[in-house]
Amino acid sequence: GDDIDLFHLKNIVTHVQVKTGTVDNGWNLKELKASRNSTQDKKPKPYSSVLHKSLELDKDTNLVSKFMIVTDRVVKGPLSFLEIPLENRAAKTGRDQLVKSINSALGKN
Repeated sequence: GDDIDLFHLKNIVTHVQVKTGTVDNGWNLKELKASRNSTQDKKPKPYSSVLHKSLELDKDTNLVSKFMIVTDRVVKGPLSFLEIPLENRAAKTGRDQLVKSINSALGKN
């Protein structure tokens, strides 16, 4: 597959999703939460989205998980906050909106 796990000191792992050419108009939450697989009867398979598959990697309670998408496509909406380098994010707005949007996409309100 195209997924990479980077293990760091202090029990930190970064789960990296590499996505190229899979969306036409850029990445947004709608694309991230869209089902990527179908059932045998051609219905969208629940929990098969990029968002769900990434978050299901966060199972080890002994590790701190971080998530990353590497893509050649533009990033839109609340996801654009993720383009800000980590060391600069504290001074920027947008994190709360991103968290709220992801929780909503996962059905957590």
